[in-house]
Amino acid sequence: MIAKGGYIVYPRGFARFDEEAAGTVPGDHNDVIGRLYVEHIEGTSKLGPADLVVKMLDLAGHFLGLGTRWIITQRENPNLSEAQVEFVEDTINYIVSGKRRMYIGTWLSLTDEPIAGQIKPMVAGGGRVANPSIVVPPELSSGEPGLVIARWLSQDQGLSDMICALNLMFGGVPYIRGITAPTL
Repeated sequence: MIAKGGYIVYPRGFARFDEEAAGTVPGDHNDVIGRLYVEHIEGTSKLGPADLVVKMLDLAGHFLGLGTRWIITQRENPNLSEAQVEFVEDTINYIVSGKRRMYIGTWLSLTDEPIAGQIKPMVAGGGRVANPSIVVPPELSSGEPGLVIARWLSQDQGLSDMICALNLMFGGVPYIRGITAPTL
């Protein structure tokens, strides 16, 4: 069965699958993710911890999709730079182990440049992939729809990491230098 839908590629090159999209189309920064990131970094969020988790679950489900869709989408994405591919690999490692190679803010400063020129169409199907080093690890391959998001949030500082990572991929707010994400 062939999946209906297409891909939305955001200004920094990261993509998400969308059932309503036709082919590969450009997307815009998401202001809600950007605002939540700034409020999180500055410690000015008016959301209580439970409300913040609910909001992030909603955003993560929308932008990452269920199951391993987000990982597979980035694997098929020819718009990622080498640093962005490494960020995706590091994020997958964080989701599984709770450890990152580099602080999330460092990743944002390294991957902050928008893609140049036209977006490239995704290379989905036919066994072709754009980024073969991006793989679904066995720990996440059970097929459970919420496993990736649940594992991410279960890590120490998982919510903080997810807020920063979603901003990096879809939010568009640049790295706020000199400020470390607060402990949640």
